[in-house]
Amino acid sequence: MPTTIRVIDSVMGSGKTSAMINLINETGPEQKFVFITPLLSECDRIVEACAAKNFKAPSEFGTKLNGFKWLLKKGANIVTTHALYKHFDQEIVDILKDSHYTLVVDEAIDEFDDESCNAADFAAALQAGAIAVEDEVVSWTGTFTGTAFNFLKEICPAKIVSYGKIYTFIPLLRQHLYESFDSVYIMTFMFGAQSLSCFFNLMGFEVERFHAERINGRYTIVPGRGHVDGARYRALIELHGDERKGSKYAYNDIPFSYTGLMRLSRQAKCQDEKALNALAEIRKGAYNHFRRTCNCKSADALWTTFKDVRNDVKGRGYSTGFEVINCKGTNIHSHTHSVAYIADIHLNPFLKRYFYINHVHQDEDAYALSSMLQFIWRSAIRNGEPIKLFVPSRRMRCLLKQWLNDPNAQVRYRKDMREPKLITA
Repeated sequence: MPTTIRVIDSVMGSGKTSAMINLINETGPEQKFVFITPLLSECDRIVEACAAKNFKAPSEFGTKLNGFKWLLKKGANIVTTHALYKHFDQEIVDILKDSHYTLVVDEAIDEFDDESCNAADFAAALQAGAIAVEDEVVSWTGTFTGTAFNFLKEICPAKIVSYGKIYTFIPLLRQHLYESFDSVYIMTFMFGAQSLSCFFNLMGFEVERFHAERINGRYTIVPGRGHVDGARYRALIELHGDERKGSKYAYNDIPFSYTGLMRLSRQAKCQDEKALNALAEIRKGAYNHFRRTCNCKSADALWTTFKDVRNDVKGRGYSTGFEVINCKGTNIHSHTHSVAYIADIHLNPFLKRYFYINHVHQDEDAYALSSMLQFIWRSAIRNGEPIKLFVPSRRMRCLLKQWLNDPNAQVRYRKDMREPKLITA
Protein backbone atom coordinates (compact mmCIF):
# COMPACT_ATOMS: atom_id res chain seq x y z
CA MET A 1 0.00 0.00 0.00
CA PRO A 2 1.34 3.51 -0.79
CA THR A 3 2.34 5.35 2.39
CA THR A 4 0.06 8.20 1.39
CA ILE A 5 -2.36 9.43 -1.23
CA ARG A 6 -1.26 12.93 -2.22
CA VAL A 7 -4.27 15.14 -2.91
CA ILE A 8 -3.77 18.44 -4.73
CA ASP A 9 -6.90 20.25 -3.56
CA SER A 10 -7.38 23.60 -5.31
CA VAL A 11 -10.26 25.46 -6.90
CA MET A 12 -10.92 24.76 -10.58
CA GLY A 13 -8.75 26.79 -12.93
CA SER A 14 -6.07 27.41 -10.28
CA GLY A 15 -3.32 25.61 -12.19
CA LYS A 16 -3.39 22.09 -10.70
CA THR A 17 -2.72 20.36 -14.02
CA SER A 18 -0.02 22.88 -14.97
CA ALA A 19 1.67 22.33 -11.59
CA MET A 20 1.56 18.56 -12.05
CA ILE A 21 3.00 18.87 -15.56
CA ASN A 22 5.87 20.90 -14.11
CA LEU A 23 6.46 18.24 -11.43
CA ILE A 24 6.48 15.44 -14.02
CA ASN A 25 8.91 17.30 -16.26
CA GLU A 26 11.30 17.73 -13.33
CA THR A 27 11.58 13.98 -12.68
CA GLY A 28 14.31 11.78 -14.08
CA PRO A 29 13.89 9.38 -17.00
CA GLU A 30 13.57 6.42 -14.61
CA GLN A 31 10.33 7.80 -13.10
CA LYS A 32 7.28 6.35 -14.89
CA PHE A 33 3.73 7.71 -14.84
CA VAL A 34 0.18 6.64 -15.56
CA PHE A 35 -1.84 9.84 -16.06
CA ILE A 36 -5.66 9.55 -15.94
CA THR A 37 -7.81 12.38 -17.33
CA PRO A 38 -11.61 12.78 -17.54
CA LEU A 39 -11.61 13.33 -21.30
CA LEU A 40 -9.76 12.02 -24.33
CA SER A 41 -9.09 15.59 -25.49
CA GLU A 42 -6.99 16.24 -22.36
CA CYS A 43 -4.69 13.33 -23.23
CA ASP A 44 -3.22 15.37 -26.10
CA ARG A 45 -2.34 18.18 -23.68
CA ILE A 46 -0.29 15.82 -21.50
CA VAL A 47 1.49 14.29 -24.50
CA GLU A 48 2.47 17.75 -25.79
CA ALA A 49 3.32 19.33 -22.42
CA CYS A 50 5.49 16.42 -21.26
CA ALA A 51 7.33 15.81 -24.54
CA ALA A 52 10.49 14.52 -22.86
CA LYS A 53 8.47 11.81 -21.11
CA ASN A 54 7.08 10.58 -24.45
CA PHE A 55 3.61 9.77 -23.08
CA LYS A 56 1.64 7.22 -25.07
CA ALA A 57 -2.13 6.81 -25.27
CA PRO A 58 -3.39 3.22 -25.64
CA SER A 59 -4.43 2.54 -29.23
CA GLU A 60 -6.55 -0.37 -30.34
CA PHE A 61 -4.65 -3.60 -29.70
CA GLY A 62 -7.66 -5.82 -30.00
CA THR A 63 -9.02 -3.50 -27.31
CA LYS A 64 -7.70 -0.33 -25.67
CA LEU A 65 -7.39 -2.31 -22.45
CA ASN A 66 -5.00 -4.71 -24.17
CA GLY A 67 -3.17 -1.71 -25.62
CA PHE A 68 -2.71 -0.32 -22.11
CA LYS A 69 -1.30 -3.64 -20.88
CA TRP A 70 1.14 -3.76 -23.79
CA LEU A 71 2.40 -0.25 -22.98
CA LEU A 72 2.74 -1.18 -19.29
CA LYS A 73 4.89 -4.18 -20.14
CA LYS A 74 7.08 -1.90 -22.30
CA GLY A 75 7.54 0.46 -19.35
CA ALA A 76 6.03 3.42 -21.22
CA ASN A 77 4.60 6.58 -19.70
CA ILE A 78 0.86 6.29 -20.36
CA VAL A 79 -2.02 8.76 -20.51
CA THR A 80 -5.61 7.56 -20.73
CA THR A 81 -9.14 8.36 -19.56
CA HIS A 82 -11.31 7.74 -16.52
CA ALA A 83 -13.47 5.47 -18.68
CA LEU A 84 -10.64 3.03 -19.41
CA TYR A 85 -9.33 3.26 -15.83
CA LYS A 86 -12.67 1.95 -14.56
CA HIS A 87 -12.05 -1.24 -16.58
CA PHE A 88 -8.57 -2.03 -15.22
CA ASP A 89 -8.39 -5.70 -14.21
CA GLN A 90 -6.30 -8.10 -12.11
CA GLU A 91 -3.74 -8.57 -14.88
CA ILE A 92 -2.98 -4.84 -14.79
CA VAL A 93 -2.58 -4.96 -11.00
CA ASP A 94 -0.16 -7.87 -11.37
CA ILE A 95 1.93 -6.03 -14.00
CA LEU A 96 2.03 -2.85 -11.90
CA LYS A 97 3.17 -4.47 -8.66
CA ASP A 98 6.88 -4.46 -9.48
CA SER A 99 6.87 -1.81 -12.22
CA HIS A 100 7.32 1.26 -9.97
CA TYR A 101 4.76 3.57 -11.56
CA THR A 102 3.29 6.80 -10.17
CA LEU A 103 -0.44 7.31 -10.67
CA VAL A 104 -1.83 10.79 -11.42
CA VAL A 105 -5.63 11.21 -11.52
CA ASP A 106 -7.05 14.49 -12.81
CA GLU A 107 -10.41 14.93 -11.00
CA ALA A 108 -11.48 12.41 -8.37
CA ILE A 109 -13.02 9.19 -9.64
CA ASP A 110 -16.20 7.94 -8.01
CA GLU A 111 -15.43 4.35 -7.02
CA PHE A 112 -19.09 3.71 -6.12
CA ASP A 113 -20.94 4.91 -9.21
CA ASP A 114 -20.94 2.01 -11.68
CA GLU A 115 -20.93 -1.35 -9.95
CA SER A 116 -24.52 -2.33 -9.27
CA CYS A 117 -27.25 -4.78 -10.28
CA ASN A 118 -30.91 -5.23 -9.46
CA ALA A 119 -32.04 -7.56 -6.69
CA ALA A 120 -33.70 -10.04 -9.08
CA ASP A 121 -30.48 -10.61 -11.05
CA PHE A 122 -28.47 -10.96 -7.84
CA ALA A 123 -30.93 -13.53 -6.46
CA ALA A 124 -30.85 -15.46 -9.74
CA ALA A 125 -27.04 -15.58 -9.68
CA LEU A 126 -27.11 -16.88 -6.11
CA GLN A 127 -29.70 -19.54 -6.96
CA ALA A 128 -27.70 -20.67 -10.00
CA GLY A 129 -24.60 -21.10 -7.86
CA ALA A 130 -22.66 -18.51 -9.89
CA ILE A 131 -21.79 -16.46 -6.80
CA ALA A 132 -21.40 -16.98 -3.08
CA VAL A 133 -21.70 -14.43 -0.27
CA GLU A 134 -19.76 -14.48 2.99
CA ASP A 135 -19.31 -11.55 5.40
CA GLU A 136 -20.89 -9.20 2.83
CA VAL A 137 -18.29 -10.13 0.21
CA VAL A 138 -19.60 -11.63 -3.03
CA SER A 139 -17.28 -14.09 -4.81
CA TRP A 140 -17.44 -15.88 -8.16
CA THR A 141 -17.66 -19.63 -7.53
CA GLY A 142 -16.24 -20.77 -10.87
CA THR A 143 -18.84 -23.51 -11.20
CA PHE A 144 -21.25 -21.61 -13.46
CA THR A 145 -20.45 -22.06 -17.17
CA GLY A 146 -22.98 -19.69 -18.75
CA THR A 147 -22.56 -16.02 -19.61
CA ALA A 148 -25.75 -14.68 -18.02
CA PHE A 149 -23.97 -13.29 -14.97
CA ASN A 150 -20.71 -12.09 -16.52
CA PHE A 151 -21.39 -8.57 -15.17
CA LEU A 152 -20.95 -10.03 -11.67
CA LYS A 153 -17.98 -12.18 -12.66
CA GLU A 154 -16.10 -9.06 -13.79
CA ILE A 155 -16.36 -7.31 -10.40
CA CYS A 156 -15.83 -10.27 -8.06
CA PRO A 157 -14.63 -10.42 -5.39
CA ALA A 158 -16.51 -7.35 -4.23
CA LYS A 159 -17.82 -5.83 -1.02
CA ILE A 160 -21.60 -5.39 -0.90
CA VAL A 161 -22.29 -1.76 -0.03
CA SER A 162 -26.08 -1.56 -0.23
CA TYR A 163 -29.08 -3.83 -0.40
CA GLY A 164 -32.66 -3.34 -1.57
CA LYS A 165 -34.00 -3.09 -5.10
CA ILE A 166 -30.44 -2.32 -6.23
CA TYR A 167 -27.24 -3.97 -4.98
CA THR A 168 -24.13 -1.77 -5.04
CA PHE A 169 -20.59 -3.11 -4.81
CA ILE A 170 -16.98 -2.03 -4.28
CA PRO A 171 -14.71 -4.42 -6.20
CA LEU A 172 -11.79 -5.33 -3.93
CA LEU A 173 -9.62 -4.95 -7.03
CA ARG A 174 -9.99 -1.16 -6.72
CA GLN A 175 -8.10 -1.15 -3.42
CA HIS A 176 -5.37 -3.41 -4.82
CA LEU A 177 -5.05 -1.15 -7.85
CA TYR A 178 -4.13 1.90 -5.76
CA GLU A 179 -1.76 -0.26 -3.70
CA SER A 180 0.10 -1.39 -6.83
CA PHE A 181 1.47 2.12 -7.55
CA ASP A 182 4.56 3.49 -5.82
CA SER A 183 2.78 6.80 -5.27
CA VAL A 184 -0.60 8.34 -6.09
CA TYR A 185 -1.62 11.94 -6.86
CA ILE A 186 -5.26 13.05 -7.01
CA MET A 187 -6.07 16.51 -8.42
CA THR A 188 -9.47 17.86 -7.42
CA PHE A 189 -11.34 20.46 -5.34
CA MET A 190 -13.10 19.94 -1.99
CA PHE A 191 -11.73 16.41 -1.79
CA GLY A 192 -13.04 15.86 1.74
CA ALA A 193 -16.63 16.14 0.48
CA GLN A 194 -16.23 13.51 -2.24
CA SER A 195 -16.92 9.78 -2.17
CA LEU A 196 -13.31 8.97 -3.12
CA SER A 197 -12.26 10.44 0.23
CA CYS A 198 -14.67 8.02 1.92
CA PHE A 199 -13.28 5.16 -0.18
CA PHE A 200 -9.73 5.89 0.99
CA ASN A 201 -10.94 6.11 4.60
CA LEU A 202 -12.68 2.75 4.30
CA MET A 203 -9.59 1.14 2.77
CA GLY A 204 -7.20 2.59 5.35
CA PHE A 205 -5.15 4.86 3.08
CA GLU A 206 -3.43 7.92 4.50
CA VAL A 207 -3.99 11.24 2.73
CA GLU A 208 -1.65 14.24 2.51
CA ARG A 209 -2.99 17.61 1.36
CA PHE A 210 -1.35 19.93 -1.15
CA HIS A 211 -2.53 22.82 -3.30
CA ALA A 212 -1.43 24.51 -6.51
CA GLU A 213 0.07 27.97 -6.32
CA ARG A 214 1.61 30.37 -8.83
CA ILE A 215 5.05 31.35 -7.54
CA ASN A 216 7.26 33.67 -9.60
CA GLY A 217 5.07 33.06 -12.63
CA ARG A 218 5.26 29.25 -12.36
CA TYR A 219 2.60 26.83 -11.10
CA THR A 220 3.92 24.74 -8.22
CA ILE A 221 2.57 22.05 -5.88
CA VAL A 222 2.73 23.38 -2.30
CA PRO A 223 2.05 21.44 0.96
CA GLY A 224 -1.08 22.27 2.94
CA ARG A 225 -4.48 23.70 2.12
CA GLY A 226 -4.77 26.69 -0.17
CA HIS A 227 -6.82 29.83 0.45
CA VAL A 228 -9.80 30.62 -1.79
CA ASP A 229 -10.60 34.30 -2.40
CA GLY A 230 -14.37 34.59 -2.00
CA ALA A 231 -14.49 38.29 -2.91
CA ARG A 232 -13.02 37.50 -6.33
CA TYR A 233 -15.77 35.02 -7.17
CA ARG A 234 -18.59 37.09 -5.64
CA ALA A 235 -17.65 39.81 -8.12
CA LEU A 236 -17.89 37.35 -11.01
CA ILE A 237 -21.23 35.66 -10.24
CA GLU A 238 -24.57 37.43 -10.67
CA LEU A 239 -26.90 35.00 -8.91
CA HIS A 240 -30.58 34.52 -9.78
CA GLY A 241 -33.28 32.07 -8.75
CA ASP A 242 -35.35 33.54 -5.93
CA GLU A 243 -37.34 36.00 -8.04
CA ARG A 244 -40.59 33.98 -7.78
CA LYS A 245 -41.10 34.41 -4.02
CA GLY A 246 -44.80 34.70 -3.25
CA SER A 247 -45.97 33.56 -6.68
CA LYS A 248 -48.51 30.79 -7.07
CA TYR A 249 -45.83 28.31 -8.15
CA ALA A 250 -42.80 29.62 -6.25
CA TYR A 251 -39.55 27.76 -6.79
CA ASN A 252 -39.31 27.16 -3.04
CA ASP A 253 -42.36 24.87 -3.34
CA ILE A 254 -40.83 22.80 -6.14
CA PRO A 255 -38.67 19.77 -5.24
CA PHE A 256 -35.42 19.95 -7.26
CA SER A 257 -33.89 16.73 -5.92
CA TYR A 258 -33.65 13.72 -8.24
CA THR A 259 -36.51 12.00 -6.41
CA GLY A 260 -38.65 15.14 -6.47
CA LEU A 261 -38.14 15.93 -10.15
CA MET A 262 -38.68 12.29 -11.13
CA ARG A 263 -41.96 12.33 -9.19
CA LEU A 264 -43.05 15.48 -11.03
CA SER A 265 -42.10 13.82 -14.33
CA ARG A 266 -44.22 10.73 -13.60
CA GLN A 267 -47.16 12.79 -12.38
CA ALA A 268 -46.98 15.08 -15.42
CA LYS A 269 -47.21 12.04 -17.71
CA CYS A 270 -50.51 11.30 -15.95
CA GLN A 271 -51.62 14.89 -16.64
CA ASP A 272 -51.44 15.92 -13.00
CA GLU A 273 -52.11 19.67 -13.07
CA LYS A 274 -49.84 20.58 -10.17
CA ALA A 275 -46.89 18.68 -11.65
CA LEU A 276 -47.48 20.14 -15.12
CA ASN A 277 -47.57 23.66 -13.67
CA ALA A 278 -44.40 23.08 -11.61
CA LEU A 279 -42.42 21.85 -14.64
CA ALA A 280 -43.80 24.70 -16.75
CA GLU A 281 -42.64 27.16 -14.07
CA ILE A 282 -39.11 25.69 -14.17
CA ARG A 283 -38.99 26.01 -17.96
CA LYS A 284 -40.37 29.55 -17.76
CA GLY A 285 -37.74 30.51 -15.20
CA ALA A 286 -34.92 29.08 -17.30
CA TYR A 287 -36.24 30.77 -20.44
CA ASN A 288 -36.51 34.13 -18.67
CA HIS A 289 -32.98 33.75 -17.35
CA PHE A 290 -31.38 32.98 -20.70
CA ARG A 291 -33.47 35.19 -22.98
CA ARG A 292 -34.44 38.16 -20.79
CA THR A 293 -31.97 38.40 -17.89
CA CYS A 294 -28.97 37.37 -20.00
CA ASN A 295 -30.27 38.19 -23.49
CA CYS A 296 -28.05 35.40 -24.77
CA LYS A 297 -28.13 33.17 -27.80
CA SER A 298 -28.37 29.42 -27.34
CA ALA A 299 -24.65 29.04 -28.13
CA ASP A 300 -23.80 31.03 -24.98
CA ALA A 301 -26.17 29.06 -22.74
CA LEU A 302 -25.04 26.26 -20.42
CA TRP A 303 -27.47 24.36 -18.24
CA THR A 304 -27.93 21.06 -16.48
CA THR A 305 -30.33 18.88 -14.55
CA PHE A 306 -30.60 15.14 -13.93
CA LYS A 307 -30.47 13.34 -17.28
CA ASP A 308 -33.65 11.33 -16.54
CA VAL A 309 -35.70 14.56 -16.42
CA ARG A 310 -33.82 16.50 -19.09
CA ASN A 311 -36.73 16.33 -21.54
CA ASP A 312 -39.15 17.59 -18.87
CA VAL A 313 -36.97 20.60 -18.05
CA LYS A 314 -35.58 21.64 -21.42
CA GLY A 315 -37.32 24.50 -23.15
CA ARG A 316 -37.32 26.87 -26.06
CA GLY A 317 -34.23 29.01 -26.42
CA TYR A 318 -31.81 27.01 -24.28
CA SER A 319 -32.24 23.26 -24.92
CA THR A 320 -29.04 22.90 -26.98
CA GLY A 321 -26.84 24.14 -24.13
CA PHE A 322 -27.31 21.03 -22.00
CA GLU A 323 -24.35 19.30 -20.32
CA VAL A 324 -24.45 16.29 -17.98
CA ILE A 325 -24.64 17.21 -14.33
CA ASN A 326 -21.41 15.44 -13.29
CA CYS A 327 -19.33 17.02 -16.06
CA LYS A 328 -15.70 17.54 -15.02
CA GLY A 329 -12.38 18.47 -16.51
CA THR A 330 -13.58 19.97 -19.79
CA ASN A 331 -13.04 23.49 -21.10
CA ILE A 332 -15.38 23.23 -24.09
CA HIS A 333 -17.98 25.45 -22.36
CA SER A 334 -15.52 28.08 -21.12
CA HIS A 335 -16.99 30.62 -23.58
CA THR A 336 -20.44 30.52 -21.90
CA HIS A 337 -21.53 33.36 -19.62
CA SER A 338 -25.16 32.31 -18.96
CA VAL A 339 -25.58 29.26 -16.72
CA ALA A 340 -28.49 27.40 -15.10
CA TYR A 341 -28.13 24.69 -12.45
CA ILE A 342 -31.55 23.06 -12.06
CA ALA A 343 -30.95 20.42 -9.40
CA ASP A 344 -30.73 19.79 -5.66
CA ILE A 345 -27.93 17.29 -4.99
CA HIS A 346 -28.10 14.67 -2.25
CA LEU A 347 -26.04 11.63 -1.31
CA ASN A 348 -27.07 8.14 -2.35
CA PRO A 349 -29.02 7.07 0.79
CA PHE A 350 -27.64 3.50 0.64
CA LEU A 351 -24.05 4.74 0.50
CA LYS A 352 -24.77 7.27 3.23
CA ARG A 353 -26.00 4.46 5.48
CA TYR A 354 -22.99 2.26 4.61
CA PHE A 355 -20.56 5.05 5.44
CA TYR A 356 -22.35 5.73 8.72
CA ILE A 357 -22.25 2.06 9.76
CA ASN A 358 -18.52 1.99 9.02
CA HIS A 359 -17.86 5.23 10.95
CA VAL A 360 -17.01 7.24 7.82
CA HIS A 361 -18.61 10.68 7.54
CA GLN A 362 -19.45 12.38 4.27
CA ASP A 363 -20.79 15.93 4.54
CA GLU A 364 -23.94 16.00 2.39
CA ASP A 365 -24.07 19.80 2.07
CA ALA A 366 -20.39 20.05 1.15
CA TYR A 367 -20.86 17.23 -1.38
CA ALA A 368 -23.78 19.09 -2.97
CA LEU A 369 -21.80 22.33 -3.09
CA SER A 370 -18.70 20.70 -4.61
CA SER A 371 -20.83 19.04 -7.30
CA MET A 372 -22.42 22.36 -8.22
CA LEU A 373 -19.13 24.26 -8.24
CA GLN A 374 -17.59 21.67 -10.56
CA PHE A 375 -20.36 22.35 -13.06
CA ILE A 376 -20.35 26.14 -12.70
CA TRP A 377 -16.60 26.16 -13.36
CA ARG A 378 -17.14 24.64 -16.81
CA SER A 379 -18.28 28.15 -17.83
CA ALA A 380 -16.38 31.39 -18.51
CA ILE A 381 -15.78 31.97 -14.79
CA ARG A 382 -12.78 29.63 -15.05
CA ASN A 383 -11.23 32.29 -17.30
CA GLY A 384 -11.91 35.03 -14.74
CA GLU A 385 -14.91 36.32 -16.71
CA PRO A 386 -18.32 37.23 -15.16
CA ILE A 387 -21.33 34.93 -15.48
CA LYS A 388 -25.05 35.12 -14.74
CA LEU A 389 -26.21 32.04 -12.85
CA PHE A 390 -29.74 30.68 -12.35
CA VAL A 391 -30.16 28.38 -9.29
CA PRO A 392 -33.87 27.85 -8.50
CA SER A 393 -33.25 25.39 -5.64
CA ARG A 394 -33.26 27.32 -2.36
CA ARG A 395 -30.93 24.82 -0.66
CA MET A 396 -28.32 24.95 -3.43
CA ARG A 397 -28.55 28.75 -3.58
CA CYS A 398 -28.01 29.04 0.19
CA LEU A 399 -24.98 26.75 0.07
CA LEU A 400 -23.48 28.72 -2.81
CA LYS A 401 -24.03 32.05 -1.05
CA GLN A 402 -22.39 30.76 2.13
CA TRP A 403 -19.38 29.60 0.12
CA LEU A 404 -19.09 32.88 -1.78
CA ASN A 405 -19.22 34.81 1.50
CA ASP A 406 -16.53 32.59 3.09
CA PRO A 407 -15.10 29.78 0.90
CA ASN A 408 -12.91 28.55 3.74
CA ALA A 409 -15.77 27.96 6.22
CA GLN A 410 -18.10 24.97 6.55
CA VAL A 411 -21.41 25.25 4.71
CA ARG A 412 -24.64 24.11 6.31
CA TYR A 413 -28.31 24.20 5.25
CA ARG A 414 -31.47 24.06 7.36
CA LYS A 415 -34.98 24.38 6.00
CA ASP A 416 -35.82 27.06 8.58
CA MET A 417 -32.72 29.16 7.90
CA ARG A 418 -32.96 32.61 6.37
CA GLU A 419 -31.39 32.77 2.93
CA PRO A 420 -28.00 34.49 3.27
CA LYS A 421 -27.28 37.79 1.57
CA LEU A 422 -24.10 38.08 -0.42
CA ILE A 423 -21.45 40.37 1.06
CA THR A 424 -21.15 43.40 -1.18
CA ALA A 425 -18.07 45.05 0.30
